[in-house]
Amino acid sequence: MTDYIVTPAAFAVRILVKGCLPIIYGGQQGIAQFPGRELSPQERDSIGLPNQGRTYLYAVGDVGVHVDLDGANATIWFAGADSEDAIVYLRESLNAAYPGVVVQSDDPHRKFAGYRICSLFCALPNDRGCGIEVVYPVRGEKRESDSFVMRVTAASRRDAAPPSPGGGLAPGSAPLR
Repeated sequence: MTDYIVTPAAFAVRILVKGCLPIIYGGQQGIAQFPGRELSPQERDSIGLPNQGRTYLYAVGDVGVHVDLDGANATIWFAGADSEDAIVYLRESLNAAYPGVVVQSDDPHRKFAGYRICSLFCALPNDRGCGIEVVYPVRGEKRESDSFVMRVTAASRRDAAPPSPGGGLAPGSAPLR
């Protein structure tokens, strides 16, 4: 038997690739294969989330990985730990599972020094697709926190704009602020 350590970054990316994206195209288990603790409405309110959707918390070591599901949107985030490595895990995992991922932009964040914001488009089975917006810390740069955030917006491929460099997410998506 092989022992391995699951890091917050690897777990967050796995939830996206093996949990959230299959929900979009009708995959088998989706997020159900990752049983987490559902937050109460009071807990959601305490972290600034509206009283809609469902939010789950996963303890990965000393770090909490959050998943918020709200209609066609899913947001996954955590702070600290290996947040600087998360973008590498994300790119490797997405490219392995969905080779048609297109990077639409990857620019310095306008509001938060030490962060970048990356917009991706991922073609999925069953005529589905999604925009993925990622806010990630830049290794070695000074910043106020070490948060890593991924927001996924589902769309049918008919409704999604063709990928264009620097074009942001597909229409109908709400960018992270």
